[in-house]
Amino acid sequence: MDAGARLRISWIDVCRGFAMLLVVVGHNQILMGQSLSLVKFIYLFHMPLFFFISGITLKPDQGLTYYFTRAINVIAVYFVFSFLVLPFVLMKNPDDGVFNIVLGILYGTGHTIEVAPLWFIPCLFFSIVLVGLALVISNHFNNTDRESNRSPIFFLALLFIGVGVFLINSIHYYLIDNLAWGSLKNSGMIWSIDIAIIGAGFILLGMYAKVFVDKYKITEIKSIYLIVSIVCAIFVMLGLFSFGVDVDLNFRKIAHYPLAMLCMILGIFFSILFSIFLDKYTYLSTILSSIGKSTLLILLFHNAIQNHLIFTIGDSKIYSAVIGIVIAILIPIVLDKFVVNKYELFRKIVYPKLSINLASKIMVGKRF
Repeated sequence: MDAGARLRISWIDVCRGFAMLLVVVGHNQILMGQSLSLVKFIYLFHMPLFFFISGITLKPDQGLTYYFTRAINVIAVYFVFSFLVLPFVLMKNPDDGVFNIVLGILYGTGHTIEVAPLWFIPCLFFSIVLVGLALVISNHFNNTDRESNRSPIFFLALLFIGVGVFLINSIHYYLIDNLAWGSLKNSGMIWSIDIAIIGAGFILLGMYAKVFVDKYKITEIKSIYLIVSIVCAIFVMLGLFSFGVDVDLNFRKIAHYPLAMLCMILGIFFSILFSIFLDKYTYLSTILSSIGKSTLLILLFHNAIQNHLIFTIGDSKIYSAVIGIVIAILIPIVLDKFVVNKYELFRKIVYPKLSINLASKIMVGKRF
């Protein structure tokens, strides 16, 4: 692997860590009560950013088996995590009963499961499947040099995002949290398919953007230019934020769509450049990379840890929020590094992997 490839992987880990940090901060109950504007600002782009990062790591010129394999590996993690915490969920909600809790897990939205942040995983599953199907069909009819012409990816991205936003704005949701089998209006579509359409668009945008990152060597841009770009993106987003732009994908909320879309793009732009900038500084890069490599366990545990700490040390001070954020990140990182990744059995349980060969057999050897 050459130096450029190592650098790309490094800043992607930093960006994933930054995105996960935003999630933890955005879910902190103290900040929701005392700094709601900060939380709403984070919500403008933090989930589209995760889809975008997934797109950067996916390969566009692959058969359907490749996307099927990636999608199955994603959803396997969701079911492993969900059933690992099932006993604790049952102890916390004994009146709901194990049957209803399992039905809620099977429905799989943020309104039918106890560990609400896990909604993103089945949603990502469907997004990857949609991307795979779209690209395989597009590549079949596209006879041009796909390496030099990525415009179909861009137009597919706009199509998916447009259709997804139209869909969620057309449904009159009345979302409620209920650990049971959900319904369209009360819980969103099963496995958040309605949001997965938008997610597929941002995955495709990530694929499209990666070409420019590589072609124009954005990772080698001077720090001063990165800083100027970051500051400009933040100021523009703050300006748009003042118009009442509001985004919360879990709650199917995208207010003022054209401006909201611009905020999402600018937020992603800011996050990518900020991560590339931070990647030049070893200490900060190491911290965010560690968060990025433990994203799944942080996603699983951060809410429970923060809520427990708020109950223990109180919720009246900002320093309580900071302590909660740090510990909610630190404990999963330690668990991931010294338990899960140290022992092969735990690693296979927590991070199940389906090989492409096995995926091909599951698909009955069908060739795309």
